[in-house]
Amino acid sequence: MPFCCYECSHPISEVWLTLKLFRSKDLPFDERPFAAMMGWLKQLGILQIEWPEIAAWHPSSEGEPDSPSARRAVFSVLSSLVPLPLDLPRTSPVRVLARGPSADRFRRLLPAYDEDAHQQLGAIYKSIRRHVHRRLRKISPGLSRKGIDLDLFGWDTMAPLPQSRGSQSGAHAWLIWRKRFEQEFYLSGSTHNDFSVTSPRRLLLRPEVLSWPVAWAARPAEWGQFVWQCFVADLESARGWSRAIEALPPLPRYGQRSDEQQRAWTQFSATYSMWAPRLNPEIRRWPRSLSQLAWTDATTGSKELLLVGPATQVDTPHEAIQPT
Repeated sequence: MPFCCYECSHPISEVWLTLKLFRSKDLPFDERPFAAMMGWLKQLGILQIEWPEIAAWHPSSEGEPDSPSARRAVFSVLSSLVPLPLDLPRTSPVRVLARGPSADRFRRLLPAYDEDAHQQLGAIYKSIRRHVHRRLRKISPGLSRKGIDLDLFGWDTMAPLPQSRGSQSGAHAWLIWRKRFEQEFYLSGSTHNDFSVTSPRRLLLRPEVLSWPVAWAARPAEWGQFVWQCFVADLESARGWSRAIEALPPLPRYGQRSDEQQRAWTQFSATYSMWAPRLNPEIRRWPRSLSQLAWTDATTGSKELLLVGPATQVDTPHEAIQPT
């Protein structure tokens, strides 16, 4: 029997008790909420919504896809397209970060060789990079006009990775973000804390981010908003990583391998394995907290692209880059 405990078969709610069910069958039934929901679903169907990443999306960097909170987020996005004619709470965990006209046009497989597109989008990226770096230098001692002081940083094979407590989340986010967008951006070093950053004079953006949103064409304005929101998401991930390693024991120096020190490395490795998809751009080309969808106006046939993300996502560097 539905709505009952699978162990004791007792109804989960009193409204499903047999006696109350018999009494309720003669009560008037209000079908208006159900009719409103059916009408809402039909209107959504008319929009021909395309959302390839819906199953993998969660607006929180620490949330899990296909969870109640993820389903609420999807419901909020759909409600922004077609308002639901029911009296429901208006608080939303997500918001539309950018929207604009689009088209069904797959980009070239290697957009890095599209010189005109690369120059235009590269100029947008460099402008945002200068703006973010100027703001970050005011709150991150590890950043300067000349480069990055990486005394507190280590790295795994793909991702820049702070290994010490009290590390600068701003500098960490800066490295993740640049690694996400720049094709030839490397960390190199010969000892544990002796690192340098290598970046060519001529900017080469990664083909994967140049092709965003993959299945559709986006205007430069929407692509620029995508670039900025990626930094905000990476900053949130860097701050989350800093909080996660605060609870860990101090890491020993390389070469020290007592039982206690080995346990510290094991705990650190286990924590990083959980955070790797948020910190390593090689695993996910853009943050999981961002997603894109498109819908088509049945009357005009025009397609519109939407970039969605957390409701806490902000629009300017001044709002996002604050001391923590």
